[in-house]
Amino acid sequence: MDIFTARALQRVQLYSLPFEEVKDVTEEEQNDFLEKLVLISKSNPYYASQILQKLLNIWPTASDEYYEYLSEWIASIPLSPTSIDTVIYTIGDHLIHMKECPSVIASGGTTGNRTWEAALALSEYLQNIVIKGNVLELGCGTGMVSIAMIMKNKSLLTNNHLFITDGDENVVNIAENNYNLNLPNNANVVFQTLFWGTDPVPQVDTILAADVTYDSSVIPSLVETFVQSGAKRVLLAATRQFNN
Repeated sequence: MDIFTARALQRVQLYSLPFEEVKDVTEEEQNDFLEKLVLISKSNPYYASQILQKLLNIWPTASDEYYEYLSEWIASIPLSPTSIDTVIYTIGDHLIHMKECPSVIASGGTTGNRTWEAALALSEYLQNIVIKGNVLELGCGTGMVSIAMIMKNKSLLTNNHLFITDGDENVVNIAENNYNLNLPNNANVVFQTLFWGTDPVPQVDTILAADVTYDSSVIPSLVETFVQSGAKRVLLAATRQFNN
């Protein structure tokens, strides 16, 4: 049930939810998931209704409460592809809330609208290590990586700075909004645009970056930025592209 719940909170497409694996869960597990479904319904009642209808087909002993919720949500309409939803990710022991467009696909102009796999992988990795000193995130996207890092290293900002950057000012604003949604105290956090190879680079101890190498033409500027930062450690995650 944990995998099913995590995927539902991330708003994956219905066909990606493993309904067959939750046919025989306990009544307690059903009720726990209903609480999560109510949470989902606050920003996306249509998605909640679609899941609940499918679950009621495989949970014949579900209580009347389930049908009452379904009656509330059944008339709702799907969000448009560009509509903002509150998506919840489980990273380590933390629940991270992100304002995203779950229906968006990878294409031009969508950066910052969805958290991609490389950012999730790096965020999970950061739960297992200690980060010290000043930190710079490049190509911040939704801000997931920095948020996950600080949730694990909450004392880091006592005497250090975190620089959350992207080349697109709108993306920086999205990351800042998501950061404030999860960590209202952003003292010693700097949100700024940063053009690699052009703008001055903050002096830091660690660089974080996810999915910033998909365009090979920018790699020389990216490496130059690494060098200019004086960072002792660079943690980089990328999605491998396989061509037929």
